[in-house]
Amino acid sequence: MGQITTFFPSYAREQGLNEWQYRQAMDTVQLLLVDLAQSKASREIDWDVVEEAGRALDAGHPTVTRALTPDEAVEAQPRYARSSEQYPLLKSLVRTLRARRYSRFG
Repeated sequence: MGQITTFFPSYAREQGLNEWQYRQAMDTVQLLLVDLAQSKASREIDWDVVEEAGRALDAGHPTVTRALTPDEAVEAQPRYARSSEQYPLLKSLVRTLRARRYSRFG
């Protein structure tokens, strides 16, 4: 059961699958195991958790923005990019906070 839960996300990353490809592969295996093979063990798998693991993270998600450079982080957030055009000091402040790895959630 745990093998299937961990297999799908790692396979998707290795193969570079996008969301719909991930979902299609997961749905196919679920159909095969649950409906066609009628495997008892496959009914114990939380397929919603497996599906959730394949969803792309939004651009503002902390684990995505952590990988960005400070300048990329500012440009990736439309609210910062728009404001920084009007207020250059704001862009400098955000860049400094990101460079020091301060959380915007803290």
